[in-house]
Amino acid sequence: MTLKWYKFIIYFQLFAGALVSLAVGFGSIMGWKYGGEQQAARMYAEFSGLRMVDIIVCFLYVALAVMSVAVRQRLAAFRQNGPWLYLTLLGEYLLLGVIAWVLEAMITGSLRLEAGTLAGWIVQFVLICLNMIYFGKRKQMFTE
Repeated sequence: MTLKWYKFIIYFQLFAGALVSLAVGFGSIMGWKYGGEQQAARMYAEFSGLRMVDIIVCFLYVALAVMSVAVRQRLAAFRQNGPWLYLTLLGEYLLLGVIAWVLEAMITGSLRLEAGTLAGWIVQFVLICLNMIYFGKRKQMFTE
């Protein structure tokens, strides 16, 4: 059984995911998604509670970055719970994205969903399903 995908996950994906999580987390608190500090200040002034959502999202993305590295260590050591933790991590990324969007929509009153965001959620869901199959076929390897 080939382990190319597994090696990609433990040597690149989880580290890159941690770095991206840090960037997204700190970017959310710095107002990057609004176009900068001035636009963020306007959004926060107009929509009460939006800043708190961004602070919470920042904290959660930083936590997911830390978890990515911890999950990587479990997978690399062939720990029994490594695949389950990896799938859980992928699910948490998806869930955080959806919850953040819902909270922002509730606060701003705008249900605007960009195609890229929706596509990202779909890709994440497909990735979870494919990895369930992939690791299901390799569960005998994770016995430590």
